[in-house]
Amino acid sequence: MISNRVNKRFLSGLFAAVYFICPIHSQSESEINSLIDILLSKNFKSLVSHPNDSLLINESLKNAEAYSIKRNDSALFYANQAIIQAENAGLIQKISIALQLKGKFYLNSENFEQASSSFIYALKIEEKLNNKNRIADLNDELATIYYYQEIFEKSLYYNQNALSIFRELNDTLGQAKVLSHLGSLFSSREYCEKRTPDQIIKDQEKALEYYEQSLALYNEIGFQPGIIHTGSNMGNLFRRMGQAEKALPYIEKALDYFRKTNDVEKVVETLNTLALAYNRLSEFESALNCLIEAEEIAKKEKLSNGIQFLYETIAQTYENIGDYKNSRDYYVKYMILRDSIYNNKKSQQIFELETKYQSEKKQSEIEKLNLIKKQRTLIIYILIGSLSMILLFSYTIFRNIQNKNIITCQQLELKEKQLIELERERQLIAARSVL
Repeated sequence: MISNRVNKRFLSGLFAAVYFICPIHSQSESEINSLIDILLSKNFKSLVSHPNDSLLINESLKNAEAYSIKRNDSALFYANQAIIQAENAGLIQKISIALQLKGKFYLNSENFEQASSSFIYALKIEEKLNNKNRIADLNDELATIYYYQEIFEKSLYYNQNALSIFRELNDTLGQAKVLSHLGSLFSSREYCEKRTPDQIIKDQEKALEYYEQSLALYNEIGFQPGIIHTGSNMGNLFRRMGQAEKALPYIEKALDYFRKTNDVEKVVETLNTLALAYNRLSEFESALNCLIEAEEIAKKEKLSNGIQFLYETIAQTYENIGDYKNSRDYYVKYMILRDSIYNNKKSQQIFELETKYQSEKKQSEIEKLNLIKKQRTLIIYILIGSLSMILLFSYTIFRNIQNKNIITCQQLELKEKQLIELERERQLIAARSVL
């Protein structure tokens, strides 16, 4: 045990050192995407793999998953690190797993564009590897993105793809998971698109069918988390359908499970759902007891996720029992927290847009400077070329003038010689005449 702890500490230290020494952390999303594009253009069978490198890659994947659950940005560093390590080792499927972890991180951060991009890259890799189980799983991940975006048809398309493949593979767990997701999709269809009251009832009945099929498969294999999750969703659906008495057993079973597993966030969420069911049955005191317990746990554990909905239910419950002062106070708390969350989200969106704008502006300036640099270089080349032509032309003229001067001088010398010769001949003739 001590040896394992030492090894883990050593590996963690090694990764920390790599983070600061190696350029992995400086890899941008575009650079990672370019690496994946190049990889997808290759024949996977021709790649040489190094399985011995799996230990380091698995450690990176483990860290990426742990930080992704915490919604910590370090998840991206470790996922990108795993991608680069796996690419160097030729272990293609681990790249797909790292991309899926990135997608989940972006999904939890509600960055749907980046989540979709990561899942699609992973899907392309698995399609080349022909790994049908992973293909089905990634189709289900894409369905979840569109579910959160309330795009019904796209979510349904990917869910049906996933379910078809899981059925082909006879994968009971995979089928149960997707059937549960389909139940949630039909249950919330009224939020995705306009539906009439009759259509909403049909959607809820369809959702219930999917939940029942999912629950039967989960019970068949004894997968307790799936049984509880789907059962809880069924209970909530029964409550919305006005059948709160049917909802109670499912919700209470889920609450008992979450207490035993010490999942405090789920305990608070389920207590809130149970209170809503009690309100439907006009059992307001039971509802208030659930809500008081939920609020105490939330304060003790310093929970913030979904607390605004808890305050809203408390306000409604106090209103139901005629305690309007407490109802008003909790409505105020609900609205303050809701507006705070909304403003934080808007601030984050504005920050992201500003970052994107500044990035695009910087890129535009870089491109403009590069263009100016190219233009200046071209002008310099043209000037050098022009100057060279002028010098060459001047030199040619100079040589021509010089040659003409030489020829002229030579001609003058020749004429002078001729004149001297003529003068000598004249003198010779004159001398002979005298004799």
